[in-house]
Amino acid sequence: MRELFDIRSSRIIVTGGGSGIGAELAWGLAELGASVAATYHSRLEAPSGTYTVAGPKMYRMDLEGIVRDDLQALWRFAEDSLGGSPNVLVNCAGINLREWMWDYSWEDWNQVLDVNASAVFKLAQFMAQNCKARDARAKIINISSLTSITGGRRCIAYTASKHAVAGLTKALAAELGPFGITVNAVAPGYIHTEMTDQLITDEALSAPFLARIPLGRWGSVADMVGPVAFLVSAASDYMTGTTLVVDGGYLSA
Repeated sequence: MRELFDIRSSRIIVTGGGSGIGAELAWGLAELGASVAATYHSRLEAPSGTYTVAGPKMYRMDLEGIVRDDLQALWRFAEDSLGGSPNVLVNCAGINLREWMWDYSWEDWNQVLDVNASAVFKLAQFMAQNCKARDARAKIINISSLTSITGGRRCIAYTASKHAVAGLTKALAAELGPFGITVNAVAPGYIHTEMTDQLITDEALSAPFLARIPLGRWGSVADMVGPVAFLVSAASDYMTGTTLVVDGGYLSA
């Protein structure tokens, strides 16, 4: 039974591994025994402690406007770093540019959709093409958001992009299932990261949100590791096209 949750044979690419949920996933999955290569944005420094035997191998890569050459370079890095072809992709990189709909520029709209949705498709397509060519099974895990289920104020592009991720997850699952590739998503609720810090640290602004969470606390990035590890593991082999919600019960309240 233990083998169901053993991920030591997993070779994982995690995008957005430079901060927040992505960094926690990269390190958490590595600590559970997986081999992990993680991307981080050029504006960030590689997280300390990287390039160790136990930790994730870090790769600087901007996801805005990625082309096939970028994906091939990432794949080669992952193959060299992980000792074989990746068999798991965790799409976690994401940005949110907050503004009211009236004032949202097309440039900002395109940037958010490019990183949060288009890059997810491009990475998933490239992963699937490589695995299909080798007749290899694989898992794709997309980090979506509560806003893939609800709406939101001052985050119109982010909300649209996460709805796109939810749709991509289902469509990819339907197309890739016959080739032994599963595609699922994890939707975090109010997880305390740099992206949500402004909301969470403002007691007056955040009070109504916290009051709606039955578990009575904000989520931590560590709360995301278990659900993602489950989707990486063999325990989830008969799941595809679904979304796990990690929100402390927010949507049920």
